[in-house]
Amino acid sequence: MKKTIFLFAIVMCVVMPLRAQENFDRDSIYYTPIAKPISSADNTGKRFGYFFSLSSSVLIGCTDCNFNKEITFSATAIQGATIGKKLRVGVGVGYDAYYFWQSTPFSGVVSWDVIGNKDKNALFVQVSYGWSKVWSKGYEEYGLKKIEGGGTATTQIGYRIRYHDVKIALSIGTKFQEVTTSYEYPTYYYLYTWQAIQGASSTKTVEEKLNRLQLSLTVGWR
Repeated sequence: MKKTIFLFAIVMCVVMPLRAQENFDRDSIYYTPIAKPISSADNTGKRFGYFFSLSSSVLIGCTDCNFNKEITFSATAIQGATIGKKLRVGVGVGYDAYYFWQSTPFSGVVSWDVIGNKDKNALFVQVSYGWSKVWSKGYEEYGLKKIEGGGTATTQIGYRIRYHDVKIALSIGTKFQEVTTSYEYPTYYYLYTWQAIQGASSTKTVEEKLNRLQLSLTVGWR
């Protein structure tokens, strides 16, 4: 009897550790490692991102330089996508004031960081091209019939400062705007009785190309 108990104790000492090892190995199959949290710094490497900016500008130039110089106001809102770390592509809508006209430009915008990138301070160049809706500022001339906007374009070079996701930039460049003004003047004929009869009206069309120096302050996000 004592020998039987002794042998049973030896068997249990051998089998129990093996059984425990088997259970450990089986449980380890279902072990799922905890994912390492992504730090905010990892997001800066994204290839595509969103940006928004709002610019306030001064336009300096003249419609008739023999008459006077003009200093007027301009504002533009742009939103689009950053591609890589240097390229920005977006669309913009704005408001431009001239001496006789006001306009709302709609344009496509492309910006490239020459030095630096979106995660740092940067020296950049920016171009835009589009079309503007133009209307009179209220100083209507005699015979004015219609005002039509045309192509609009800007070229800028500037320096952008980054503070977290906020960007502040100063830039200088040029702005171009086409304006077509149509006039119509009534024509009268007088009979020998001095009675006035209206004839065919005379028309005149004036096409102007406005060029301005543009100084801008821009505040943007991302």
